[in-house]
Amino acid sequence: MKRGDLRHAIDDFSEAIRLEPKNAEAYNNRGVCYTDMGDLDRAIGDLDEAVRLKPEYAEGLYDRGRAYSGKGEYARAIADFTEAIRLKPEFPDAYCWRGFAHVYMGEADKAVADHSEAIRLKPDFLQAHMGRGNAHLLGGKIDQAIEDYTKAIRIDPNCADAYVTRAAAYWKSGSTDAALRDCNRAIQIQPSSARPYLVRANIYEDMGEKGKSDEDFAHAQRLAAPLGDVKADR
Repeated sequence: MKRGDLRHAIDDFSEAIRLEPKNAEAYNNRGVCYTDMGDLDRAIGDLDEAVRLKPEYAEGLYDRGRAYSGKGEYARAIADFTEAIRLKPEFPDAYCWRGFAHVYMGEADKAVADHSEAIRLKPDFLQAHMGRGNAHLLGGKIDQAIEDYTKAIRIDPNCADAYVTRAAAYWKSGSTDAALRDCNRAIQIQPSSARPYLVRANIYEDMGEKGKSDEDFAHAQRLAAPLGDVKADR
């Protein structure tokens, strides 16, 4: 949803709350909009109220966990996802997001277990295959990571993130040609993304191709700069 649409949605949910102050779903939905806008403190305030009004609200706990993840408060996020799963055991998104949080906490085995459960519940869950690939990569299981990224590509052949993460895994495994092919494919799909250029720059640097590396690195900087998130560390 575009930012302007999110603002209109927030206005609508605010009016719903004015008319019905104990409407937990309205607080929750407004909180999700704030999360999507990046206003995480306001999001958590609304989601706190949603859970206070409706304590056994699995979706509210899940949404608050996502907001905590956005703030980097992964222990709190895991606690919310765990409670959401207790209330709603077949909740693949909660398992998936708890898996993401475990990766950020450096807990590869727990992340693999959560993403595997998400995939069991929802076999074509793209984000869970990507997440499990990341968890395998964290745990040093490169072949398993490549397998999961490949499954993600089968689910969505136009997922640029899957190609670029598989490229990074191929690079770690020493399969330089395969890594470059995946970077090139990611660039074809999403030419405005800095990440495949940055990965390819590092691969070229390892190959001793300084001119190509510098060119890709500079291009990654140009693409990332307007977004304010240049992380062009080499």
